[in-house]
Amino acid sequence: MPDEAGIWIVGLVLLLAGAVLLVVGRKQRAGTLRRNRLVGLRTPQTLRSDAAWYAAHEGTAGLVATAGMVQILAGTAMLILQPTGDGA
Repeated sequence: MPDEAGIWIVGLVLLLAGAVLLVVGRKQRAGTLRRNRLVGLRTPQTLRSDAAWYAAHEGTAGLVATAGMVQILAGTAMLILQPTGDGA
C-alpha cells in the first residue's frame, strides 16, 4: 500500500510540474513572461535588460514546452502503468 501511495504522489507531482512548464513555455513563446526573479531563465545577463530576457525566452520556449509535455506523459504513464503486487 505505501508503494502505491508513493507512485500516485510522484505521478501527480510530474503532472503538476509538467503543466507548469507547459504554461511557462507558452508564455515565453507569446512574449508575455515578464522579467522576474521567480520563473524563467534568471541569469545576470537576462535580468539586466528586457531585450535579453525576451530574446533568451523566445529561444528556449520550445524546449521548455517540450519538457513540460514529457513530464506530463511520464506522470500519466506512471499513474496508468502502476506495478502490480506480483512484481510485474
